[in-house]
Amino acid sequence: SSYRIPQSDVLSFALATYFFEAVDQLTRPRQPDTPLFQLQVRFLELFEEHLDPYGGPAQFQRILLTAFFLLQLLQRLGFSPSLDRCVLGHESVGIHDLSLSTTHGGLVCAEHRRLGETTHPLSPPPQRRGG
Repeated sequence: SSYRIPQSDVLSFALATYFFEAVDQLTRPRQPDTPLFQLQVRFLELFEEHLDPYGGPAQFQRILLTAFFLLQLLQRLGFSPSLDRCVLGHESVGIHDLSLSTTHGGLVCAEHRRLGETTHPLSPPPQRRGG
């Protein structure tokens, strides 16, 4: 089968290019890898199903598909971010006051972030009440 992503659809072309550039940069050249090939084919199949030249929900779906397949690629290569527990203390984390540690490869709870861990906030800052 052949797959076509129109270059005139800038977002779709950029997302697909981003995914395949990640594959190219993170894998060994000329090394047969059937599961990786199947992952790429499935990405193209689903991506093509969600092409919509008029934008709308299909654009958001393509963004989510790309993120999902990038996570699948990283997992296939042995990199799986910890997204349900703090990577430092292993306690469960909620959706409030989360930060991402690229050094440790996952989420860091508020307590460990306060201990000096360099992180990138994922939760919006708490709203201050006027007074």
